[in-house]
Amino acid sequence: RDSSAVGAWIVGNEFAYFDLWEDISLYPRRRMLGYDSTSLGVYRDWLRDEYEGEISALNANWGTSYQDFEGVVMPQFYPEDRNEP
Repeated sequence: RDSSAVGAWIVGNEFAYFDLWEDISLYPRRRMLGYDSTSLGVYRDWLRDEYEGEISALNANWGTSYQDFEGVVMPQFYPEDRNEP
C-alpha cells in the first residue's frame, strides 16, 4: 500500500468481493460469500492450527474471552479503517 509503483487497486472484480457496490437486495443468497456452515468450520480449524489449539492465545491476541474455538464467530462487517483491519 505504500509503494509508489501502485497507483490503485480494486477488489470489486474479485469473486469474493463481487457485491461490494451492488444493492444488497440484488443478491441476497450470495451476499457475504464464505459465511456458510462449511466455511465457518474451516475457519475455526484454521484458527486452531494458527493458535496451536490454544484458545487462550487467540483470546490474548484478539482481546476476547471465547471458551473454545467452536464459539468463535467470523467477522460480519468490514473494519472501519480498511488500512488496519
